[in-house]
Amino acid sequence: MTSESGTSTQDPSSLAAAKHQVNNHTYTLNNIGRALLPGETLLDVAYAKIKQWRELETGFTTIKYPITFARLKERTKRTGHPSKDFPNANPVKFKFLPSSLGTVVLLDGHKKKLGFRCVIPKELIAQLEETEHILPAKKAKECRCGKYVSRHYVLWGDCMKKVQPSKEYRKDYPH
Repeated sequence: MTSESGTSTQDPSSLAAAKHQVNNHTYTLNNIGRALLPGETLLDVAYAKIKQWRELETGFTTIKYPITFARLKERTKRTGHPSKDFPNANPVKFKFLPSSLGTVVLLDGHKKKLGFRCVIPKELIAQLEETEHILPAKKAKECRCGKYVSRHYVLWGDCMKKVQPSKEYRKDYPH
């Protein structure tokens, strides 16, 4: 992570984030998906991934919201999720964000991310619709927004020693 002249070219903020992720075992030899290259360290891998992520974060529409992350977290601690009247039943009080804005990041006053919405390419949506039939059958849920099928296919890594897929993914795809 040094330039050819030997001077460091690292962004201090990205380097601090990379060190934090290595110390918290977000990146381990078991979960980076490949062997380390000669002379490469886990810190190098974490730094490159963070730098890549931060480069992807440019070009977003950023909207500041008047509530803080701490206040939202406090509201959800009581029941584990926002109350049924949040957002309020009156949608006129809430700002509509058209898809023409592209990728949107919602920030509180302290620049903490409250939400993130990205544009999904039409080709990916078409591919998902074409391959839906290979997924195991699942009963649709009904709520205020309508009837839908939900699947939680995620990788957990922030609170575990190694990154692993969700229980629902392992159940549906036990390979």
